[in-house]
Amino acid sequence: MIRIGLVHPYQLMRKSLKIIMQEEQNFHMEVEHQVFQPQHPAYEYIDILLIDGHHYNQHQESIDDLIQLHHVKVILLINQPEDVDSVQAIQLGVYGILLNSELDDVHLFEMIHSIQQGDKFISRSLTPAILQDYYALIQGEPNTNRREPEPPTHLLTKREIETLGFLAEGMSNTEIASAMRISEKTVKNHVANMFQKLHVNNRNKLVAMAIQNNWIAVV
Repeated sequence: MIRIGLVHPYQLMRKSLKIIMQEEQNFHMEVEHQVFQPQHPAYEYIDILLIDGHHYNQHQESIDDLIQLHHVKVILLINQPEDVDSVQAIQLGVYGILLNSELDDVHLFEMIHSIQQGDKFISRSLTPAILQDYYALIQGEPNTNRREPEPPTHLLTKREIETLGFLAEGMSNTEIASAMRISEKTVKNHVANMFQKLHVNNRNKLVAMAIQNNWIAVV
């Protein structure tokens, strides 16, 4: 059983998420609040906290305590990329960042199960910006001597490298298929092959590895 807490100012959002949660037998909604209540003891006994970016910013210290002391896995629900400092949030232990507009576009059950197992999740459209911010952070700015990318032709095929570049732009399988003029199934095969070859299990890790190794350009 995965115990879930939900903090969101909008009643409609809370009701919608609660209905979704009730469809999964392994989920139990332990906490449902309109505002975050730092002193409420129930937060210490949940596995996952879904909370909007505004409340995270207001109560970051208390939420950090939940993460560090009680091992609660936090997922931020945000309206715009600038609502939170995503890089800092990830460094402080946040496990997921999801745009409210993409709630219908992700498999919420799979995301929660994946995060509960220790994986991290970032909305597809947020991935390029967050990875670029993280790259700038670890490299230091300005970096005017950045090397030209060196694609791993010894590891990946030309089409896999092309697919990897589109993944770094945050494109979906459908969008990549259209851009490359191939089927969506072929795109999925390229991604699966890269996972196997590079020993990663999600797209964020794949793109992060590509940036770290200078396989693709980060504009």
